[in-house]
Amino acid sequence: GLAVAHRTGPAERLDVPEAAYDLVYLADTLEITAAPDRVMERAARALAPDGVLVYDTVNRTPVSRLVYLVAFQRLPLTRIMPAGRYAARRLRTPAEVAALLARHGLTDGGTCDFRPRDLRSLVAGTLARRRGRIGDDTLAEAVGCELAPGSAPLVTYLGHARKGRL
Repeated sequence: GLAVAHRTGPAERLDVPEAAYDLVYLADTLEITAAPDRVMERAARALAPDGVLVYDTVNRTPVSRLVYLVAFQRLPLTRIMPAGRYAARRLRTPAEVAALLARHGLTDGGTCDFRPRDLRSLVAGTLARRRGRIGDDTLAEAVGCELAPGSAPLVTYLGHARKGRL
């Protein structure tokens, strides 16, 4: 059978055995950490040869700044995140993440745009979250987030990489 181990914790201090996991998922990490090299070093260390890293993050574009830095953190009507959680310098472009992966021996497998179905669903979902009608765990579903392969990521994106064989 398939053995599954689920661990959570500060990505900068991930303390797991070396080469212990076939899959590592960095969820909502790269856009928050001030130490992306440390995070990637720990993730790459945890991966077994041929292991896969999956991540989601926020691109650094004018639209992502408007959504994450202004709407989600500053505007009283749509604020759903604590002030300071996101900062422009911590938003990372796909090219920056690709370079980060390469520095830690991971082969970039590409990215995919991850976006709301439409602006109206984003606003409605955000307002529902702000009013406490839904939680973070159901926000993506309420907004109707969808994958858009082949589309340049405007705000958020998913990506994956593989660790080479030793």
